[in-house]
Amino acid sequence: MTKSPRTQQSQITKKCTRVAGRAFHEVRVTWRQPGDFDRSSLEERTLTRNTKIALAIACSLLAISFIGYVVPYASQRRAEQTCAANLRYVGHAVQSYHSSFGRFPSPDCDGHSWRIRCVPFMFASPMYGEYRFDEPWDSEANISIDTRPLPTKDFPPDGGPPPEEPHGMPYAYQCIDESNAHHTAFLMLVGVHAFGKPGGWRRSDEIVDGLETTLAIVETIRSDVHWLDPTDLNIDKMSFSLNDGLNSISSPHASGPAVLFCDGAVYRLHSSVTPDLLRAMVTIDGGEPISRDEMIAKGYLVPH
Repeated sequence: MTKSPRTQQSQITKKCTRVAGRAFHEVRVTWRQPGDFDRSSLEERTLTRNTKIALAIACSLLAISFIGYVVPYASQRRAEQTCAANLRYVGHAVQSYHSSFGRFPSPDCDGHSWRIRCVPFMFASPMYGEYRFDEPWDSEANISIDTRPLPTKDFPPDGGPPPEEPHGMPYAYQCIDESNAHHTAFLMLVGVHAFGKPGGWRRSDEIVDGLETTLAIVETIRSDVHWLDPTDLNIDKMSFSLNDGLNSISSPHASGPAVLFCDGAVYRLHSSVTPDLLRAMVTIDGGEPISRDEMIAKGYLVPH
């Protein structure tokens, strides 16, 4: 049976510790006669040639073991933090949209995604102004708004027209910074009883189960959804088991998928979340008696 990287790392560390222990055991310290004890009477500590070699090997192995564990872990934590920060930024945009219009963005009204509607609430960009709502989302004019040169906000000192450059996909729609910057990892939960109302808008007072216990947008392992594509996660077709394929709330991160609640809070779902509990969190009016504080206390929600 293949051993996990953590188990292999632990075994290497134990071996290195035993080698270092044997090496230090060979250190010989000699003293002069008790009556001659003073600073000059203490002989210099000597190490045999074999002991020096053993110590060097042990220290090298310990250093390799330490680096082999710490560096990947730090990289993993950095990726998880970036993912959660991006989703939190998306949450701010969704909340700002609601503050402006009194309703949350529609997931697919008139065939256009909520993501393009939230762009003005993320940053100053000409992409929203260039987007044509009277054309399909994947028309040539729309699908190229993140790749073709568009005016920037930097006006030249001579008063001429602003330079043009590609603005790229809004980074917050990605889990991490990837080279293929067209696909999103964050999907809205959609359905008659979900946060996203198909073909329409959802007001906050419609979420009768409570904003703090109802999920709005979640992380998935899908890499085939263009950020302008009005495709999201339909709760009537999804799996209610975490990390259960493309049609589930899922994540490549060890700490679990990142999720955005309707009040803008971001957490990660622990693998111990049951299908029944997940179903209660994705519906807006199921009437299930769940509490965020209780879910945190039981370890179902991991603060990030």
